[in-house]
Amino acid sequence: MDIKQFDNPVVFFDNAIGDSFVALPALRALAQLAEGRLSLITCGGRCGKINFTIFRELAVKHIYGIDVAETERGKEINPDELGACLNNSDLFIYMNTWMPAGEVMQQVLSSFAPRPSIGFYKYMSVQIPYEKSLHSADLLFQFPLFFNRETDIQDFAYSPEPPTEVRRLVCQFRNKFPATSKLLIVHADTKTNKTWPFEYYPALLDRIMDTMPEVVVIFIGIKKPDVSSCKHVSRILRFEEALPFSMDWAFVSIADIFLGVDSVFLHIADLFHVPVVSLFGPSSVQEWGVRFSAHHRCVEAPSGNMEDITVDAVYNGFSDLMTCQPIVVRS
Repeated sequence: MDIKQFDNPVVFFDNAIGDSFVALPALRALAQLAEGRLSLITCGGRCGKINFTIFRELAVKHIYGIDVAETERGKEINPDELGACLNNSDLFIYMNTWMPAGEVMQQVLSSFAPRPSIGFYKYMSVQIPYEKSLHSADLLFQFPLFFNRETDIQDFAYSPEPPTEVRRLVCQFRNKFPATSKLLIVHADTKTNKTWPFEYYPALLDRIMDTMPEVVVIFIGIKKPDVSSCKHVSRILRFEEALPFSMDWAFVSIADIFLGVDSVFLHIADLFHVPVVSLFGPSSVQEWGVRFSAHHRCVEAPSGNMEDITVDAVYNGFSDLMTCQPIVVRS
């Protein structure tokens, strides 16, 4: 099947914000293959506003926002709202790894037929194999590969630039530090079972900053550890209030090193090819770990419990990364 034979292909992708960054290589490739004819459906609401900012770079005709409600039954969507986005479409690419509650998708596909649909599920006229052994970025990249086997994910795994004005402000902030400083961006908060205990951070940062006087630390995210007891607290920036998402995104874009748990900012750092130390417990490193950054260390809890990751293990991973790959200060 050649996507160029369709005048109005539409792709539907919606998931957590981090997944939107993971999906970028696949969406970029689909948009390029469709040569400006592709439209995108994603969620509306608060997450939709962030998604629209993430996806603004895509060379698509339209971005439609629909309501996706999280309920006890799962994700729910209005079939009429989705159907309206597909009225003029001649190809429906369902890139989601979830199905809406009830018989919604069957109803939508019944109305859409005989026009072709593509997705991971048997309801689609073309089913893409769901390979759990793949990294999530590679799993989603099966869609552009379906249309062109020569498509290379590495060609589309480039930096997702934050809004220009936010990036400018963060770069101005970076210039306040000595040019030789190495900016360590730390993201510590996520779902409870994926969070490394906050009380471990002061000891870790003391060891890092004792041995690496050029390191300056900035915490991003909503909740941050209390690091007031750190010996080098003057080299640690910890905003009391959560910054706008785009500002945290921009801080990752200027990081010299990133330390973080499995979360959206890990995926952003990966696309920026920042050297990374990642902390993993219950989630799959194979599915959600670093995919594109050439220099990274993963510190994993074999037990799945984040509290079992020791300060020594994280420091050793960080020290090994710094020793094996001299960190070049990013401008």
